[in-house]
Amino acid sequence: MLKLFLSLFIFAKFGYVVELDSTYEVYYQSGISERIEYLRYKILSDQVPEKLSSLTISYTPYYNTADFEYVRIIRGKDTLYLDTKNIVDVLAPPDLGGTIFWGEREKILEVKDLRKGDILESKVRKYGGNWLGPTGSEKYKTPYPGYFNQIMLFGSSVPVKKKVYVLEELKEKPVKYGIFNGKIKHRILNRDGKRLHVFYLKNIKPYKSEPFSPSQYDYLPKLIVTNIPSWREMSRIEFQRAEPNVTPDDRVKSFADSLCQGITDENEKIKKLFYFVADEIRYLGLIESEMEGYEPHPASLTLEKRSGVCKDKAALLVALLRAQGFKAYYATTAAGMRMENIPADQTNHAIVALEKGNDYKYLDPTIGAGGRDLMPASEGGQSVLVSREEGDTLRTIPLSSSDSNKVSIFLFTDIKGDTVYFNYLMKFSGGFDQQYRRIAQGGRKGIERFVRNSLSNVYTGTLVIDSLSFTEPQDYSDYFKVQIFGKVSNEIVKTPDFKLYKPVSFKIGKSFVYFLESLTSERKLDFKIRFPQSVEVTEYIPYSKVEEPFVKRQILGKENSYRLEFVSQKADEGATKEMKNITRNNGVQDWYLVSTMLRFDKVQYSPDEVRSMYRDYRGFQENESLWLILKGE
Repeated sequence: MLKLFLSLFIFAKFGYVVELDSTYEVYYQSGISERIEYLRYKILSDQVPEKLSSLTISYTPYYNTADFEYVRIIRGKDTLYLDTKNIVDVLAPPDLGGTIFWGEREKILEVKDLRKGDILESKVRKYGGNWLGPTGSEKYKTPYPGYFNQIMLFGSSVPVKKKVYVLEELKEKPVKYGIFNGKIKHRILNRDGKRLHVFYLKNIKPYKSEPFSPSQYDYLPKLIVTNIPSWREMSRIEFQRAEPNVTPDDRVKSFADSLCQGITDENEKIKKLFYFVADEIRYLGLIESEMEGYEPHPASLTLEKRSGVCKDKAALLVALLRAQGFKAYYATTAAGMRMENIPADQTNHAIVALEKGNDYKYLDPTIGAGGRDLMPASEGGQSVLVSREEGDTLRTIPLSSSDSNKVSIFLFTDIKGDTVYFNYLMKFSGGFDQQYRRIAQGGRKGIERFVRNSLSNVYTGTLVIDSLSFTEPQDYSDYFKVQIFGKVSNEIVKTPDFKLYKPVSFKIGKSFVYFLESLTSERKLDFKIRFPQSVEVTEYIPYSKVEEPFVKRQILGKENSYRLEFVSQKADEGATKEMKNITRNNGVQDWYLVSTMLRFDKVQYSPDEVRSMYRDYRGFQENESLWLILKGE
């Protein structure tokens, strides 16, 4: 009885419940399929949710069809069928922030006058492939011709009483399946000579999203069904599809020669070609081929138009590298989500694999655009499939270390009267290099805005920036650097005998760790950050001005997970010599340092780790309020 009461309470909170979400699918020799999708909603509130004011289905002409067979409202003993002639067929909004235009369309049917207690039912029939983009003479295809695969999530943002997926298996091409992130029930029925796989789940609670959660595909119950025999077969098919378009023609060869003219070092050639594709080929998806979304455009076409999406940029870079004698291959991966080890179409992104001995070095001119590194740190740990004529197995992109994605800041502070004079030297490596270099690519005003906003959150007095210099955004010879000179008045607390100054290394450090304020003791889902990272800020103050040092060393964290470190002490002889070189021997003989280091060695943290991190960070925050006693004047 208590379970029933809680269920009704949860359902009422959402205004409606999905009583049944049912799909029946049958696939054919070609790999294309036909499916019927049935949805049954029960309205529980007088305030009908906005989501049910209309029903929408998507399709792409020449790829599939999608039609409402009926939409009806059941009210007591009466049944009202909505007129499907009122369906509006419109062009769907372009994907990825308005950069991909592949002809997807939406059919929208307005639903009026829903009332509490009503049942809303819809039945939709779809036919065709399960990929994006138009084709040529053959109207419907799948990305891997002759093979079928499907991925379904058994989760929802609203309560679902029952979800069912029935697949009619083709005897000549049987399927295998995998269930991930929880339980989905499965049974096999044999009816009228048909073998049916029935997957189902009851009383699905609505999921609650949390900040910095992984992709829904990584934590909701997930079903993958496929009859693709192996990763090697997928790799071979990808090779056959991509190879004609990544083979350099005379135009590509000539262009590669001109770019690399005078360069003899192989690594410098790779960088030259990479930065051209990354920086000069605009990200834009237009219909240019018969298998848009999977087949890359010919490299010469992308070079001519100076635009393309990830597959086109990857193909062009492969062609340019081959033109210079490198063994480069087209490869696919899944950006932002995990690939399960079952051969199925789980990829959404294309990169480059450069053969190095028995392994590969990976390059991404799309997500990596605007950064010094040829492979962005955010893709570390992802699975990747290299397209080879003989096929290949599923591989893993190496995960970068926290030390290779680092913010290093040296801050030299001097105090005269009630004014703080500062000199910041900032260096950004790995993923941070790309992040802050991109700000500079927007012009000097972007960097000035970033600096002013950052320092305004650190100091409480009146801020003046005297000079600002930074690495030219297109200069990839070293990681991105910023240097700032300035002052802050009214920042010092004066007494008759001494002065008080609050060191700022902690405040600066935490400002670069964007996720700290999202930590909580109530975490339920895994916590995912972009890449392993570390931030180290060391503030140096002339030791001769320190009246009463506070010596402290605090280290918190878990080995191979995260580390929080705070140090306050007189700088040792080695550090003092190094500072004299950096500051060009400005006359200061000894320094007092206050240092904050925040290091995160993983990309994904369990709820237990997040709770531990939250507790440690709360204890670590006391360092923000420490004062340093300086000599009076």
